[in-house]
Amino acid sequence: MNLRALPLLLLATTLSALATFEVVLQPDADVGKDSYTLWGQGNFGNRYNLFVSESDGRTYLEFVELDDYSGEGLTLVSAELGVYVFGIVHDRPNSRGGLLIAPADEAWEEMTITWSNQPDPLYQYELEGSVDDDSPSDHWDYLDVTGIVALWLDETIPNHGFVIYNHQGIFDVEFTSSDAVGYWPKLTLTLDNPAVEEASWGAIKAGF
Repeated sequence: MNLRALPLLLLATTLSALATFEVVLQPDADVGKDSYTLWGQGNFGNRYNLFVSESDGRTYLEFVELDDYSGEGLTLVSAELGVYVFGIVHDRPNSRGGLLIAPADEAWEEMTITWSNQPDPLYQYELEGSVDDDSPSDHWDYLDVTGIVALWLDETIPNHGFVIYNHQGIFDVEFTSSDAVGYWPKLTLTLDNPAVEEASWGAIKAGF
């Protein structure tokens, strides 16, 4: 190997690591925005749980802080939604239950959303996910939501949060909400900042 090229290779590797970074959004009750809806029922915005049922229950979950990262020229590498599952009732024990996840089509308010005024999912951006029921204890489950978050960050659609609904083969699933101390839903982003890498490369090349 050309010894002159070795420092360049090492610097390139370091810059790549610096340009990629992770952000974890996990708002508590003061900042978090989440609720669920049930057919014919009122508002559940101040409950410690979030609920999805086979046909008549949806969870709404919005990470407001995500807007701080939109329109900033960042590239999304991955996005993972973490939910703390503490209740699953279905007819297939020790299996994974399907969930459907989509962006909400309009704004909603945590303390006023109900079945009758809930936003619809944007079905064209729907993703599939699943939660695990292979352990008797409560546990974290993680859903890949990269496709939806990418739409928000590049401002293709406005961020009105996730709708989680219509799981298949499961009757009921419960997650903790932002009102449950210590087990708030979380959104983990891996982001790349091309501007950092490009500017740093210019400095490197000037020195060789």
